[in-house]
Amino acid sequence: MNGSGTTMLLDCLNGHPDLFGFRRETKILPYFIQSSQKYGDLSKDKNFKKMWDDFRRMSCFKYVNNGKAVPLPEDWPDTPRNVAGVIDRTFLYFADKEGKSRWCEKTPMHAQHICLLARTFPEARFIHIIRDGRACAASFHRRWRYTPELTIYRWKSIALEARRQGQTIPDRYFELRYEDLTDSPETWLKKLCDFLQIPDDRRMVTLSRVRKHSGSSESKITRRSEYWRDYFTPQKLEALEQIAGKALHNLGYSTDNPDRDDDPSWIRIKYWTYKDNIRQGLHYIRKEMSRGKRHGKWTDLSERILDAIRQRISNRI
Repeated sequence: MNGSGTTMLLDCLNGHPDLFGFRRETKILPYFIQSSQKYGDLSKDKNFKKMWDDFRRMSCFKYVNNGKAVPLPEDWPDTPRNVAGVIDRTFLYFADKEGKSRWCEKTPMHAQHICLLARTFPEARFIHIIRDGRACAASFHRRWRYTPELTIYRWKSIALEARRQGQTIPDRYFELRYEDLTDSPETWLKKLCDFLQIPDDRRMVTLSRVRKHSGSSESKITRRSEYWRDYFTPQKLEALEQIAGKALHNLGYSTDNPDRDDDPSWIRIKYWTYKDNIRQGLHYIRKEMSRGKRHGKWTDLSERILDAIRQRISNRI
């Protein structure tokens, strides 16, 4: 679920000398995989090159690659003739730049597609980080004024669905709680390294992105207080726990309502979703306008909207 510490965790993984963490949510891997049949017979160079061109020109890659599409490799015909081969070679283009041999992709909503991704990448491993749903709801409301009840309903749905799918590939699925990671980062990062079958490396504890934004010479993972307890009124917390009390309890979080699992009506869900989508759209428009005039500003925004639509098509939650 978004807001669960996924960016922090990716930063930790990227701190390992063997791992490259792609610094942007792609959002489109499930959609691209599910629509790959439209390219037809990939043994034909024309079809395979069309797949290559479409994927390497995705906005998420251009954003990271200084506005340019990923170059088509000279040996592109030698890439395994499937969608996984194209995706793998594209990410390795970025990993190679940093001298790394393995890549990590972080799109929270891909938690709904673990089975699909596991079939596409038979050697891939999946890390599911879970955070208290009330903290996610507080974070989304503070940053974008999202409806807390909708956020915790989505948190419950996504966390449980990802856990269900992860249990189908137990040897390739690793689950940890944000609170445990921030309490004992070295312990849990070592467990992650064991899971990924790579040597433990203490540099993973240092957060490069936080350091960049804070201006400090070094930044370590620190425990975050449960600020959601003071952020929400007791009445609002009661409402949130009525929706997700059982899920909170089953995932190891304290709650006064461990048996409550009351889904909102579909009308409320649709209304909250519509309202929050408008807020997010206005947020992105204001953000782009505040950057001033620059070449390709609106083109970039339109591509991001297109990627969001692709993600919505493939998502169930």
